[in-house]
Amino acid sequence: SEKIPQEWIWCLFVPVVGLGGIMHKSSKRLKLILYAAVPDENMLHQGFYKDEIRGIKSHYTNVDMTATNKIKTIVNGHYDAVISYFYSYSAIVAIIAFLRGKRVIATGGAEQLFREFAPDSFSYFLRIIAFNLILLFVDRVLAVSTSDFLRMNDIAKFGRHKIELNFHSAGNVDDIDDLILKNDRPTGSMITICGMDSRNNIARKGLLKAIDLLAQIIPQNEAAHLTVI
Repeated sequence: SEKIPQEWIWCLFVPVVGLGGIMHKSSKRLKLILYAAVPDENMLHQGFYKDEIRGIKSHYTNVDMTATNKIKTIVNGHYDAVISYFYSYSAIVAIIAFLRGKRVIATGGAEQLFREFAPDSFSYFLRIIAFNLILLFVDRVLAVSTSDFLRMNDIAKFGRHKIELNFHSAGNVDDIDDLILKNDRPTGSMITICGMDSRNNIARKGLLKAIDLLAQIIPQNEAAHLTVI
């Protein structure tokens, strides 16, 4: 099968390589654990998580990568680094891995860090504490959008140098006939990804800005269009 472009996984692997001298060309096999607090471990072998693991394995032959939703794997497992998803749930993982001398990267969407996504003020307060707590123990926090990056820097009380803005490309768009990226599209056309479950999320993910940009492009090329996945 065709290899996934390296830039799709750059945001995950480069911080691991850059922290502590683990090089992907090393003869030593690098053992990674992808952790996410999902209710069913089978979810880690589908969709986004599956693509992340497939991307890393397809480019680095010296990487062994497993996915888990179990804290006991972080406590007892054999690994060099952890990639932990969702900041509200990463604190305990970061602490355990740090105490074991392992590297930790936290990533995922930052909905939990916005007040409008919290069910109440107390839950929001706890999430802010959890995020600042992980900054004590992680090596990198990867923000996946500009709004998330700015929000993280706004609420972080320390450790802002650990927060980096990274971009995840969507490998599975090639599976959608209308969106095959190698096909020509009208100049100025755009493709973006946005969960449209709420008005706040649409604004946070920059979709409204993309629409404004398209409005500026159309006078120059009426065939330009915006596709939202």
